[in-house]
Amino acid sequence: MPTYLQNRVALRPDDGLGSGWGLELVEGRRWEIFWYVGAVDLVCSTVVGLVYGVVKHDVSASFTVAGFLQTSFGVGVALATLSATVDYLT
Repeated sequence: MPTYLQNRVALRPDDGLGSGWGLELVEGRRWEIFWYVGAVDLVCSTVVGLVYGVVKHDVSASFTVAGFLQTSFGVGVALATLSATVDYLT
């Protein structure tokens, strides 16, 4: 925020944009972060499922654990999408 209401923030003189108010408003969510978190979740759930299956000698339980981790990520994306649409409806 500028110190005084009438003062404007000077931008770089070489870009030709002049002056601005010093605020940048960006709408929406950064959905590319969900892709990174999803990739990390996929790798981690695969590793946890494999390690659990090797340690406990139970393949069905390891698939259950890995599936639960993947489903929890899907629920998180669904909640984020729902909150994004609720923001626009109000």
